[in-house]
Amino acid sequence: MKHTARHFSRMAGLILTLAAVFPAGCDRRSSPGKIGNQPPDLLLDLGNKAIIQLVWIEPLQLYVGQYEISNKIYRRFQPEHNSGRHNNLDLNQDNQPVVNVSWNDARQFCQWLTKNHGASGARPCRFRLPTEKEWETFAACGQEQEYPWGPDWPPPKKWNYFGRENPESAPKLDRNDGFRVSSPVTQSGQNAWRLFGVGGNVWEWCEDTDGPSSKSRIFKGASWADCNPYFLKLSRRSSNSPDSRYLNRGFRIMADSNNSGGEESNRPESD
Repeated sequence: MKHTARHFSRMAGLILTLAAVFPAGCDRRSSPGKIGNQPPDLLLDLGNKAIIQLVWIEPLQLYVGQYEISNKIYRRFQPEHNSGRHNNLDLNQDNQPVVNVSWNDARQFCQWLTKNHGASGARPCRFRLPTEKEWETFAACGQEQEYPWGPDWPPPKKWNYFGRENPESAPKLDRNDGFRVSSPVTQSGQNAWRLFGVGGNVWEWCEDTDGPSSKSRIFKGASWADCNPYFLKLSRRSSNSPDSRYLNRGFRIMADSNNSGGEESNRPESD
């Protein structure tokens, strides 16, 4: 269903006070820049009770996914997807973050979402992966700090890393976060900008390549399988081929105005 500019104008007064649900689109709105007086969260209804919630991030002038993309949401794009198991522990529950997805998969999900849910009057929306710089900005809430949660060590208990909850004989954090593998996306450490899972739970694919001559794509944020302080730092840059898939790597999305003037190529990349 397409929203006409006239219809969208009539809705403007409502969406300034209520979270807006756009079954087939979104709209980028400017913010006054005051905490508590920002544009409402953006909700995308994909059907079958699968809803993506995005939060307005003022310094970026962009919407950012409040949560990592879950299995339930990803299966609206690929119904047969299975995130798998690790040591007989389930990674495939609806509310867990989708894993076993490549950068190519994540990019194609964004293209599918833009095509099917990005139209909104005269200001269409494009969904994409964040750049490394954007990821570091929203993960650190715009601050200069060493870790996503702040300057202190160890991480807070609700941030999902490899700790005492795991019986394996291996280095681990001296605390129990309650999840041996990935947690539900709504239960993995929340930062001050209301974003969950920007540290731990799963690594997140970013748009960037790892250098001008590289085809490898960057991922950030560490995961449930990590405990080394070096990997948990905001500055940590990891990368792999765009067709690689792992049990502790997923993604989140961003939304901006679709001013590119044309569709992105659907051709995947590979080494």
